[in-house]
Amino acid sequence: MGCTWVPAFMECILEILAYHQVPGVNTNTHIDNVRFHGTDTEAVDAAAKQFLENCHRCNVTVNEDAVNNRHQHGDFL
Repeated sequence: MGCTWVPAFMECILEILAYHQVPGVNTNTHIDNVRFHGTDTEAVDAAAKQFLENCHRCNVTVNEDAVNNRHQHGDFL
């Protein structure tokens, strides 16, 4: 059945990668998903950019499937 601690470990790594100090932006993580949200689009974009830079610096692959485009470009439902 696998290790039960693996999802918690993955979420810890994601929280570290998603860490930012952008005022007014909240972050939610869940295993392999991250969401930045706030009222200032530029601030949210800055937090997301920081996340992508952290991923790149650590050689982390970011899922860029077409199915995620709505969520990645501001059309979250």
